[in-house]
Amino acid sequence: MSGAAAVVPFGVAVALVPIRSHSPNATVALILALVVALLAAAGTRPSAALAAVSAGVGFDLFHTLPYGSLRITRAQDVEATLLLLGVGLVVGQLATRSRWHRYRAAETSYDLGRIHVVAEMLAGGAPADQVVLAVANELKSLLDLRSCRFDRAFAEHPGPFIERQGTLTWGSVRWGFETMGSPARR
Repeated sequence: MSGAAAVVPFGVAVALVPIRSHSPNATVALILALVVALLAAAGTRPSAALAAVSAGVGFDLFHTLPYGSLRITRAQDVEATLLLLGVGLVVGQLATRSRWHRYRAAETSYDLGRIHVVAEMLAGGAPADQVVLAVANELKSLLDLRSCRFDRAFAEHPGPFIERQGTLTWGSVRWGFETMGSPARR
């Protein structure tokens, strides 16, 4: 993807050279911004930045006076070049965040599916031992536990305990997952 990010915007800038005398630079910059946005949406942050730089250099070399130079003489062209870079960086960031949110949604959906399977066991009247074993296996996998067991009676030496509403207590202490993580054996 990095190769395309470096080559495609520059190539589009070159391909647009025949229309530079007939179209304003803003039109060329918007076309290049579209190319950068498409590449950034499909790539990573670094490839988006590379596409933006490639478009900026191509725009500067072929569509700003003096042609063939990295020098820019008009303030409008400086703005257009900087906006091309900005578009690439913003769209790259948005695309990365979007992929992360899709991953989290898929992961959450998978976890909900696991809970649904246990709920179906309960609704279907599966024997209690099978349901307890299934819940223990799901908890071990979900929480990265070494072992998990269900005791009908309270333990003589209380350890971590998951309440019905999902909070974790250890003795009289309410455990904060966000601040302290999962409890570990000391």
